[in-house]
Amino acid sequence: MNHAFDRATLSPVQVVLPQARLPRDAVRVDAYARSLSRLPHVTRVETATGNYSAGSRVQPSSADPSYSSPAGLWAAVITDVGPETGEGANVVRAVRGVPAPVPALVGGAQAWLADLQDAISGHQLTALLVIATVTLALVGWYTRSIVLAAKALLTNALSLGATLGVMVLIFQDGYLHNWLGIEEVSGVTDTMAPVLILCVAFGLSMDYEILLLARTVEEHDRGVPTREAVARGIQHTARLFTASALIVIVVMSALATSGLVVLKAVGVSIAVAVLIDATIVRLLLVPALMVLLGRFNWWFPSTWRRARGRRPSGSPGPW
Repeated sequence: MNHAFDRATLSPVQVVLPQARLPRDAVRVDAYARSLSRLPHVTRVETATGNYSAGSRVQPSSADPSYSSPAGLWAAVITDVGPETGEGANVVRAVRGVPAPVPALVGGAQAWLADLQDAISGHQLTALLVIATVTLALVGWYTRSIVLAAKALLTNALSLGATLGVMVLIFQDGYLHNWLGIEEVSGVTDTMAPVLILCVAFGLSMDYEILLLARTVEEHDRGVPTREAVARGIQHTARLFTASALIVIVVMSALATSGLVVLKAVGVSIAVAVLIDATIVRLLLVPALMVLLGRFNWWFPSTWRRARGRRPSGSPGPW
């Protein structure tokens, strides 16, 4: 279909003009179709007044009567990009920006993708701010350290960045796709996959972070120096990390056997996220960073510290 046929014709951007009528609006529809045909990545426009390309009408009065009905007119905007690509979504946004003779409705696979991307990006900043704020507040309250809360957020972001990079490398760029049973690489990433992977992987990463910090904070509250507290925290949680990570990796690997590429992407990516987080990040990067920070790990505003009722390190009593 891609190489032997005009596949783009099967997935045009569909522009519906429900209030347009012929011959009353023929001139305005003609001008509108010419404008659409000038847009980047648009190869031609087919509608009731003819076929258009590069701003010119190449065939008057389309032979297909289905472009006109008592309900109105519609136009098929044929592109040279795939309907599942970012360029296809950009074509839809450009089509919606062209003044129409009557209120226009734009649909099709490209429009669905553009609307999905806009819905996600429209709330993306709010969602990230909520996650960051709640994470900083809860981890800061629990550890009584602004530095540890900020470190937890930054290291988790680093782990997620590596995970999304691996996902793009495999499922978009095609590395190792033969090993995973992917017959053909599409060159694009499903829009929903990064969102799902980000939420699940962030939750798992923060779970591991809290387990390590909890034990380290307990040791430090007993008066143990930071370096030794970190070492003891790892000593008591490393086996738990390993067992938990293995369970998640095995479960996610089951998704990797699916015939659906989206499920493969989710399974492989989350398994990689857990592997990276439970080894490189949680057992190497985080402890090394805490040791380097030393006493700065435990910085907390004095007014907040009094409100929390914290006693000097090594003193018994509640936080």
